Amino acid sequence: MYPQFPEFKDINIEDRKYLNERIWNYQPENSELTFTNLFIWKDHFKLKWSTIKNTPIFLITNGEPCFLEPAGILTLEDVKKIAFWLKDNHGSKVIFSRASRQFVSQLDGNFTINPQREHFDYVYRAENLIELDGRKYHSKRNHLSKFNKNYHYEYKDMTLDYARTSIELAQEWCHEKRCKDDMNLLDEFEATKLALENFDDLKLKGGVLIMDNKVEAFTLAEMLNERTVVIHVEKANKIFDGIYVAINNLFCKHNLKPGMFVNREQDLGDEGLKKAKLSYFPDHMVEKFSVSMITAH
Repeated sequence: MYPQFPEFKDINIEDRKYLNERIWNYQPENSELTFTNLFIWKDHFKLKWSTIKNTPIFLITNGEPCFLEPAGILTLEDVKKIAFWLKDNHGSKVIFSRASRQFVSQLDGNFTINPQREHFDYVYRAENLIELDGRKYHSKRNHLSKFNKNYHYEYKDMTLDYARTSIELAQEWCHEKRCKDDMNLLDEFEATKLALENFDDLKLKGGVLIMDNKVEAFTLAEMLNERTVVIHVEKANKIFDGIYVAINNLFCKHNLKPGMFVNREQDLGDEGLKKAKLSYFPDHMVEKFSVSMITAH
């Protein structure tokens, strides 16, 4: 029996079948709406979930509570119902965060809608990431060429065994970033670890670069919708020049076809991350919005 609004429960791996089926039927474009993303970041967001008319809704309770976009089509009456509940029980100003244009387009004048640029997803054409063709990808091709020339490596599809050994690389990344001094980075490590430990149960895809019998780069991904792969995690040992270009390119070559898209998630307002994501020349951005309510009952 799954929770029915206004009852909520924590999210766990046993919820995957029920939630994944409904999220997939919704065919989201925003990277937040995958079971994997919700599950691996559950502790960071202090996430709880419920259902309203068999549509999953997700409540972030870290800080001022707010909802993510429902994983399904709700009537405006139902949207207002959960909005009033949040205002009445938590006094929240923002009702929904990181909501898609598809969702906010159904709202009426009782809501204020504001873009959240730091949460816009970067989406790329698969053929661009596979071929790195044209003048704009010249520097990427150079990095890849130098990597191929300077290092001996093997690309392998991710398996549960490789996932377990990839945790060591994630730990090294955490140590280098001094993530024990930064709760957000520590939460990122914990989310990565949870994804790797549950690789099979989450039914993820991925790839690793093996160098001297050690995982030196890995990526974790899954289908977000019928045409789009979302990259959840990508980590590499930066002492190998060009390794991030290599793992990105090789994963795409082994798993994608022309005509598909790759969602590489958001930059969270980090200028370095923004520059890195723009350097691959996104095809488009998935816009996201915060939603506040301006009327009372």
